[in-house]
Amino acid sequence: MKKLLCIIIALSMIFTAFPMTAAASTVATASGIISIVNSWTSGVELDREEIEVLVCNHTPGEAQENNYGGFSISCEICGEVLESWGFIINKSTGAITGIIGNYPTEIVTPDTISGVSVTAIDQYVFNMNAKLTSVTISESVTSIGEGAFQGCTSLTEVTFKAQTPPDFGANAFRYTFALTAINVPCGAGEDYKTALGSNADKVVEATHTPGEPIEENGFMVTYCTTCGAELYREEV
Repeated sequence: MKKLLCIIIALSMIFTAFPMTAAASTVATASGIISIVNSWTSGVELDREEIEVLVCNHTPGEAQENNYGGFSISCEICGEVLESWGFIINKSTGAITGIIGNYPTEIVTPDTISGVSVTAIDQYVFNMNAKLTSVTISESVTSIGEGAFQGCTSLTEVTFKAQTPPDFGANAFRYTFALTAINVPCGAGEDYKTALGSNADKVVEATHTPGEPIEENGFMVTYCTTCGAELYREEV
């Protein structure tokens, strides 16, 4: 009973001393409250500065890549994890099968997760995810399952890194009404248009990057440094 009263008093003092505002809510961590209560019940008095250490107006730090191929954001002051997400991967097939943690608005699939090469996005993994706005698919992905992004109504942009299109399952991007751009590497536009079918009109091919001209059999030839396509040929 004494500890319960202490908890009530601690919470009352915390939210009286540190009133919440719309800009920054004062958050008392569970461990912080327990520390305060344990100190009081053991007869140790805490002053305001000591209580402030246990009560944190969280300040989000920079997003840091985690072991699940996603990102985590922690408080710069107390270190508490404020937001975290990552991929679930089938270690046998290399397929992404789901998301753990908070669903992000932007997704970039990594080439590897915990040493496993990411080769596929399983069927219906992101189906009906209304938060998702942008997706970047790594070069290692060779297969995207049926309905993988179906019903992602806020998805506006998809970027593919691979020169060769992955195999697309049926309805992979069905009902993505906000989708306006499917970005693909230079020289790969026609292949992606063929592979994407009804979404071919959304394919945006990257611009070629000219390299330095080189002499070949009496001609100065310029190739794209990205895809290797011949861009210019002039007789010497």
